[in-house]
Amino acid sequence: HIALRMNKIEYDEHFGDVKYLGNKLSELRWKNGLRVYFSRTGERMLLFLIGGNKNEQKKNIKKARILISRYADS
Repeated sequence: HIALRMNKIEYDEHFGDVKYLGNKLSELRWKNGLRVYFSRTGERMLLFLIGGNKNEQKKNIKKARILISRYADS
């Protein structure tokens, strides 16, 4: 699932079901509950941060926000 979605993003610029969570963080969503959190670092550059299931969503969003702040500080 993930590799297919990454190919669609890379070659077709089609993200599918995506939700912006604020502060440069977005999530790719699947119907089966899978989530991948990412941030745009440039016009065509994405930084994939962490993935997980919907039941881990709050914990993973918190981790992703920490990773974004570390990336921004470097």
